Amino acid sequence: MRSFVFLISPLLLAFTVKAQSASDIAYNRCDRAKGPLEYIIATCTESLKENQLTTRSRARIHTIQGNTYKDNGFYEQAIIEYGSSIAIDPNYKYGYNGRAISNALLGDADKALSDFDKAIELDPNDPIILNNRAYWYAEIGNFEKSLSDYNKAANISPMNPSIYYSRAATYTSMRRIDDAIADYNKAIQIKPDYYQAYLNRSLLRKKLEEKLADLNAALLVWPDFPLALIQRGNLHNEMRNFDLAFIDFNRVVDNSPRFPGALSGRGFALLAKGEVDKAFHDFNEAIRLAPTPEAFKGRSVIWDMRGEFQRGIEDLFEYDRLEEARRLSRANRPRFTK
Repeated sequence: MRSFVFLISPLLLAFTVKAQSASDIAYNRCDRAKGPLEYIIATCTESLKENQLTTRSRARIHTIQGNTYKDNGFYEQAIIEYGSSIAIDPNYKYGYNGRAISNALLGDADKALSDFDKAIELDPNDPIILNNRAYWYAEIGNFEKSLSDYNKAANISPMNPSIYYSRAATYTSMRRIDDAIADYNKAIQIKPDYYQAYLNRSLLRKKLEEKLADLNAALLVWPDFPLALIQRGNLHNEMRNFDLAFIDFNRVVDNSPRFPGALSGRGFALLAKGEVDKAFHDFNEAIRLAPTPEAFKGRSVIWDMRGEFQRGIEDLFEYDRLEEARRLSRANRPRFTK
C-alpha cells in the first residue's frame, strides 16, 4: 500500500500543479514574508514594482503592509496603506476592514463604523468582519447591535469558537451571565484547548470549586499562563491555602518579574504566612511597577503592624483613590462618538 501511494502521488501533482503568473509570484513573496517590520515592508514594496500585478493583488499587498503597521502599533501609517488599497480596488472588503480597526484603535468610531459598514455592504456574509464590527459596537456601548452582528456571524460560521468567545464578552457587559457562560461552553466544546475561554468562564463562576476547575483546565493547556496563575493564586488566598497561593504567584514572578498583580498576591500570601519583610518588599515592588489598590492595601497593614499609623492611613487613602478610579474606568469605558 505504501508503494502504491508513493507511485500515484507524483501523478496527482503532475495534474494539479499550475504555473504561477508574475502577479501571483509577486503577491506570494509579500504574503509569505516573515521577520521584522522593516523587512516585510521592504519585501512588499519590492513586490509592488511588478508591472503585471493585478488590481486585486496590488490592493492586497497594500493591505498586508497596513496589517503589518497595525500589528506593530503604527496606526496612522496603517491607515495610509489601507487607503491606498481602497483607492486601487474600491471593492476590496479587507482594505475597509483593516482601516476600520486602525481608526477604532485611534479612538475614531465614526470612521471605524463607516468602514465596517462599507466592508459588510460589499460582503454581508463575512463572519470575520461581522465579528469585528460586533466587537466595536460593544466598545461604544451598543450591545444590541453587537449581539445582532455576533448572531449573524455565528449563523454563518457556527464552528468558529472565536465568535462565541467574543459574544460572551458582550453578554457579560449586559449582565447576562448565564448566556455568557453558555457561549464559553460552546467555544470550549469546539476548541477544547481554548485556555482564554476557561479563564474568562472561571471569572463568571459562583462556586469556588468550579472556578478552580476552570483555572486548572486553562493551566493544563498552558502551564505558565500568567493570568490564570494569578487568578488561581488569588483563589488560593481566598481559600486560605497560602502555600499553594505562594507557589502560583512565585511561578509568575519567576517567569515574568514585572507582573504587579503577582507581586501583590504573593505579598498577601507571605503576610499570611508571617513573612512580613518579604511581603513588604513585594508590595513595594508592585507599587513601583504599577500602583494598584491591592498593593497599597497590603502595605498599609504592614505600616500598622510597625506602628507607623500615618503611613498606613496614607496608603489606605491611595487604596480608596485607586479603587474609585478603577470603578469609574469600568463604568465609563472609553466611548467613541457615533
